Amino acid sequence: MKDPANLSPWETGQETTLVSTRVFDLLTAPVHCPRTGQHKEFYKLSASPWVNIIAVTVQHELLLIRQYRFGSGLVEIEIPGGCRRPGRRPGAGGPPGTARGDRLRRW
Repeated sequence: MKDPANLSPWETGQETTLVSTRVFDLLTAPVHCPRTGQHKEFYKLSASPWVNIIAVTVQHELLLIRQYRFGSGLVEIEIPGGCRRPGRRPGAGGPPGTARGDRLRRW
């Protein structure tokens, strides 16, 4: 096996956005492998900045939410989270009201 220190980075051409949504962008770019000389088209799924909240009540209970997920076709149980609003600091990026608890209710 070749020494990994001698591997050259692949040469990547201009990325093109194929699909852009609120949560994900699908990008493509031509890539050249200098070791093999092969040229291929690669795809990248780029996610928006995301935040998850680990919310614990004063009774030391973990807050979970029910959320329909298209990918599984089911209502899943998970921790709250979502896309961070543009311009918000990562530490302040939770859904509105989660720090105050006004959007939380017992189920």
